[in-house]
Amino acid sequence: MSETITVQLSSQLQKAAECPAIISVTAASVDELVALLKARYASLHRQIVDDTGEFRRFVRVYVDGVDIRRLSSDSRALKSGSTVSFIPALSGG
Repeated sequence: MSETITVQLSSQLQKAAECPAIISVTAASVDELVALLKARYASLHRQIVDDTGEFRRFVRVYVDGVDIRRLSSDSRALKSGSTVSFIPALSGG
């Protein structure tokens, strides 16, 4: 069953992808969310996912505040009301 979730983008990603900073979507899993973003916001998808389909190293993905890299593949399911945040690493000095 798909759930309504909120996607939050950093201002950097939002501007680079030319899409809204907050997106409401219906998705049952992180993988389904990524496929949906590819279909609706191809420029955003290119910013967050590499050619192999993996999240780019410099983009952090959080589900309800937990880094997705800490979640097992079975825990990538989304529940109604979940928030998925995409935040690029900051650099500079």
